Amino acid sequence: VTEANGLREAEILKAQGDREAQILRAQGLREAAFLEAEARERAAEAADMLRRIIGGVRTAKAFVRLPIAPPGVTMLTAEGPFADLVNLGQRLSKPPILNVSVTGGFILTDVPKSGLTVNVTAAGNQAVADRVAREIARAAWADRHRYIWKLLSVDEAVGVAADAGAGKTKPVILAEVSDNPGGGGRGNTTWLLSALHEARVPGVVIGLFTDVPLAEDCHKAGESAAIHAVFNRTEGEFAKRFECGAKVLRLSDGNDIGRRGRDAGREIVLGRSALLELEGSGLRIVVTSLREQPADPRVLEMFGVDIAAAKCVVLKSRGHFRAGFDEFFGPDQIHEVNAPGLTSNVLTDFNYKGLRRPIFPLDPDTTWSQDLN
Repeated sequence: VTEANGLREAEILKAQGDREAQILRAQGLREAAFLEAEARERAAEAADMLRRIIGGVRTAKAFVRLPIAPPGVTMLTAEGPFADLVNLGQRLSKPPILNVSVTGGFILTDVPKSGLTVNVTAAGNQAVADRVAREIARAAWADRHRYIWKLLSVDEAVGVAADAGAGKTKPVILAEVSDNPGGGGRGNTTWLLSALHEARVPGVVIGLFTDVPLAEDCHKAGESAAIHAVFNRTEGEFAKRFECGAKVLRLSDGNDIGRRGRDAGREIVLGRSALLELEGSGLRIVVTSLREQPADPRVLEMFGVDIAAAKCVVLKSRGHFRAGFDEFFGPDQIHEVNAPGLTSNVLTDFNYKGLRRPIFPLDPDTTWSQDLN
């Protein structure tokens, strides 16, 4: 019996290992495709610059690292403080300037290199490169207080959703930025899910919740089946258990093609997935096997969800959803929510060990010498 049990456990562990490997391969292929598409224009620019260098052009480079750590929610390129810096860099990109790059430095990596940087490359003119780098860096420093961002608490978010559900306001997106798979989140926190369900807010759709065992339960039960849904049956620091009765509305293999924004024309791979409707609240939630940031409307539409009819759409994403869901929700209808999670944008939620200090806004009295690095 002991030997048989050991063999059975080995089979289970192997199956789990094979499944995890499949997930990692799918995610790797998905991320590689995204990076390839995003890098195409930069690759062409780099090739042209390389051709010019081979032809004899000498470059001059200026680099500034500012003591500013922008939260991810402030890094939008359509509007906001970071967008203003990008636009300034574009306006200053005139000969002999070859390239201007402004980067935010992902603070959640907790390394000394984290933080806002300005990189300027010029054709053989160091003075111009230095001048442009200083101008952009000084603009960033003068604007640093715009990187202090107000996020909704879970309770405030429920109030916003309730107003939309009651028809008092236009429909809304609640961006659950603290659980963003695009930044390293697991896509499985339940604080906002639980609060919206308990408040019985009507017209809520949530996507995407990653839970392989629950997705498998749904596929075993079949469409229209009533199940006892257990989210996060194995708990973690940010993966708290939540359970309730639910109906399986739709099943899918999770494969589709994006139609808008970042994922337009690209393969979407969610693994075996299901759309559930929770008893008591009517809240609908898409449960997936593979972690993915919901950047395209197809992640909901493939399950028959009419996004235009929803009162509140919760997306576990920081910003990529904006270009995909803009046909349904304007900027004034988007509300960013902070709850416990690996990708919280409230920087004081974490204890940093490798970050270079002092740095704004963690250290409000930070000063900057305005020197080039």
